[in-house]
Amino acid sequence: MEEPESLLGSSSSSSSSSLLNASSAAADVAAELTAAGGGPSLHQRRAAYILEGWCLLVVGCVGVVGNLSAIVVFGRQRVQKNFHALMVTLAAFDLAYITVSAFIFSLPQFAPGFNTTRAYTHALPFVLPFAQIGLTGSIYLTCAVTLERYFTVCHPFYRSGI
Repeated sequence: MEEPESLLGSSSSSSSSSLLNASSAAADVAAELTAAGGGPSLHQRRAAYILEGWCLLVVGCVGVVGNLSAIVVFGRQRVQKNFHALMVTLAAFDLAYITVSAFIFSLPQFAPGFNTTRAYTHALPFVLPFAQIGLTGSIYLTCAVTLERYFTVCHPFYRSGI
C-alpha cells in the first residue's frame, strides 16, 4: 500500500490517467460489440421499450392534454394580457416538443424497424430541428414568465415608457 503523501501528490495525475483508461476501455468494449454484431442487451432493450416507449407516450399524452387546455384557458383571459400571451406561447412550444419527441423516440420503440424506414430517415432531419426549437423556446419563455412575474409582484407600480 502506498503512503498517504504519495497518494496526495499524484492524485491529479492518477485521476486523469484512470479517466483515460476508463474511456479507452469503454471504447474497446463498444468496438468489440460493433465488430461482433452485438447491440444492446435484452435488459437494455426492455428498459428502452418501457421508458422511451410507454412512459414517454403516457407522459406525452398527459402533456398534450394539459397544454391544449392551457391554450384554451389562457387564450380566453383578458385581464393580464402579457402573462396569458406568454403562457399560451409556452404551451405551444411545449406542445411542439412533446409531439416531435413522441415521433422521434416512442414510435421506433413500438415498431422496431420504423427507424430504418425511408419515411423516418427522410423526415428526421426536418423534424429534429423542430424539437430543438420547441425545447429552446420553452426554456426562453420560462425565463420570460419568471421575469414577468418578478416585475408584476415586486414592482407592481413600475411602468415602462413604451
